[in-house]
Amino acid sequence: MKNLANTARYLQAISCTALILTISMLPRAVLSQAIQSTGTERAVSADAFWRVTYENDFFTATDRFYTQGILIEVVHPRLQARLFEQLLFAPSHSRRRFGVAFEDNGYTSRDLKQATIPVGDRPYAGTKQLRAFVIANDTTTGGLTTSSLTLGVIGPAAGGREIQTYLHRKTGNTIPMGWTHQIHNDVILNYEIATERVLQRVGRRADVSAAASVRAGTFHTAAIIGTTLRAGRLRSDASSSIPAAPSVTPPAARTARAIFAYVKPQLQVVGYDATLQGGLFNRSSPYTIASGDVSRTVYRQQIGLVYRSATRYVELTHIYTSPAFRGGAAHRTGGISFGVLLPPRRSPSR
Repeated sequence: MKNLANTARYLQAISCTALILTISMLPRAVLSQAIQSTGTERAVSADAFWRVTYENDFFTATDRFYTQGILIEVVHPRLQARLFEQLLFAPSHSRRRFGVAFEDNGYTSRDLKQATIPVGDRPYAGTKQLRAFVIANDTTTGGLTTSSLTLGVIGPAAGGREIQTYLHRKTGNTIPMGWTHQIHNDVILNYEIATERVLQRVGRRADVSAAASVRAGTFHTAAIIGTTLRAGRLRSDASSSIPAAPSVTPPAARTARAIFAYVKPQLQVVGYDATLQGGLFNRSSPYTIASGDVSRTVYRQQIGLVYRSATRYVELTHIYTSPAFRGGAAHRTGGISFGVLLPPRRSPSR
């Protein structure tokens, strides 16, 4: 009963935090992407949708390292601005959908009670980002390409200390004492391109895809390769997977429900990580991880369960990440996503 009460308080605090984050992001025009928002497992065919993802290691009974994150995505035809078309790469023969996203992440050391500099442990860091992105379904090859431009801030201006302290007070958990030594303010400017293609399908019951991406900037520089295996009741249209060829989706497919499980192993080759090494321009942070102690290869595995209908999207995830620095430890976190798919606007009758 105590655990249930604690969980209820935590969910209440999360809902309040989501509202605070949404409001606080607006006046700070430019506030590494920890939450992965692309891939066949998260693909939807709707021209317009919004989706909220919340991750926290509370779901795996830990409280350290990447401790929480929230991502709010909005895709809509009205977001297709000329500036985005020029900045964001997409194949010429593709169906393109443009969107924006807000992301907020927090990172801590292992011992939240330690008030001194956590030497040999992960630095405290908070990030807040605004992202423009494009989702492009190639109509000739059937591939999926996404590209994004992220602007933001890492440091006290991101409000990581205030957010985590608020959550822990509401839930009766340990108040983190190490935020005094967090990474100092610096700008986030990152660009990422990702591509993915289905390699094999087994009817509408399973498929396997391969993906690769490159990201570079002041926040996170890395190359990533991976694969995704899905099994369950899949959709035959682009809302469930990358289309193998251009086609017109029949009405029955657009209204069909999909429910499937997936596993997504990835290998990341890391060049730079500001949450460990500090900002690229501001080198005054009281404590960072030395470049030689940063793990240059990191394994990440995500498993999840997805339910999707014509108007709703729900996902539960569990994520494992190998140690990010020398002396660190593997980390597990859980997440939940909820989205609403908006129907296409009908032309007014004459």
